[in-house]
Amino acid sequence: MDKENQRILIIVNTLKESTAELLEEAKSYFKERGKEVLVIPVNNNFSLGGLSDKDIAITMGGL
Repeated sequence: MDKENQRILIIVNTLKESTAELLEEAKSYFKERGKEVLVIPVNNNFSLGGLSDKDIAITMGGL
């Protein structure tokens, strides 16, 4: 497996219902290509933990 861009971080505003379908599409897209996907929901309990070893961050729905 290519070492570039294998761990994908998606930061999503779960307080917006419109992001759910897009999130599932993005997760499927990356997983089908053998990528590790971590989703961090942005809500009242948002934490920055687990960010240091990710190659790409995608945000959806604003913060």
